[in-house]
Amino acid sequence: MRGAKEITCSDLLIGLTENHGVDSHFLLLKGRADELRVALEIPPRPGGPLPKLTQDRVLDCGVKKALVHAAREADEDRAYAIDDEFLLRGILCNGDKAAEALQAIGYTLASVRTQGSAERKRLSGRRLRLQMWMKRHVFQIVIALAGVAALLYLIYQGHQGVQ
Repeated sequence: MRGAKEITCSDLLIGLTENHGVDSHFLLLKGRADELRVALEIPPRPGGPLPKLTQDRVLDCGVKKALVHAAREADEDRAYAIDDEFLLRGILCNGDKAAEALQAIGYTLASVRTQGSAERKRLSGRRLRLQMWMKRHVFQIVIALAGVAALLYLIYQGHQGVQ
């Protein structure tokens, strides 16, 4: 780490460039990590294992405000959890150096909201199709599971008889 005693919005933003699922609409941030590090004056990530923390880090006021904004954004969208999209929104609402770096690479509060809304619609469509498929095939699924359970029972009984 950089030896800082506080976690800032810049740290939070760089953390959001690290790991995203394959379908994440914020996957493009990963490709911009170096650019964001330069804009935020954060040194490149060191090679090899990261050093162990020797002391606890606290959240600075900016991160706390960004988390409050993120929670508000999630509440407005009736989201169950605060995920990466809402953290980005919180950072953008905060308006600090991290927000300026995001805006410099084309992320605005409006664009992140639009992107997130489109992603939720896409995912809810998938979820709805899966639910409909399961409703149509519930009888076949139950029969298949019962068959597997019966087969496992017979195998278990066969092993009991061998002993």
